[in-house]
Amino acid sequence: MKVIPIVPLPVEVESLYEAQKKIYPRSVQGRFARWRWFFVALTQVVFYGLPWLE
Repeated sequence: MKVIPIVPLPVEVESLYEAQKKIYPRSVQGRFARWRWFFVALTQVVFYGLPWLE
């Protein structure tokens, strides 16, 4: 009986997707950024403050 050695083939991993690019936040300044934070604070006060008015 002849013995044939088994040699594993090199495994090539081929990705189907591109690696995700990193997103870095940056500081935003200006009129609309201030308005945004004002309305965020206002809506939070309304949301958490209304239950005590009942």
